[in-house]
Amino acid sequence: MNFLIRSLCVLLRALDALAAPIFWLKSRGKKRAVPTIKDRLLKISATDLAEKIRTGELSSEQICAAYVKRIKEVNPLLNAVVEERFESALQDARNVDIYLQSLPERAELAKTKPLLGVPLTVKESCSLAADAIAVAIITRQFYSSSNAKRDG
Repeated sequence: MNFLIRSLCVLLRALDALAAPIFWLKSRGKKRAVPTIKDRLLKISATDLAEKIRTGELSSEQICAAYVKRIKEVNPLLNAVVEERFESALQDARNVDIYLQSLPERAELAKTKPLLGVPLTVKESCSLAADAIAVAIITRQFYSSSNAKRDG
């Protein structure tokens, strides 16, 4: 067993020695930088955004649209967003705005729902609606949160 482990380590080191120059050469290519943030809304903290939404200074839909635009701009470089549910996110933002307009008093929201209307992204490993939860496991590629709930 000890011999097998040592042999495997030697093999892995040899593969690393062969692959390292290839990856080094590949990294020397053209570097693409993420574009600078132009929209001022993207520079406001989440708590400040929530306050501006509660006071009606900004709408949740405005903020969500700004973030969607930024994600579409940088995701080809970062490959960070796995599932694009932009339309449903914008609809959720519209629903928040409608909900806020129907409230006579919004002060209590700061305590009960402090970040209401602020867009967020969730890791793929978290179960959310009917989104995929593959967690980098190929056999779970088409597994969704609805399957997770059904399977227990």
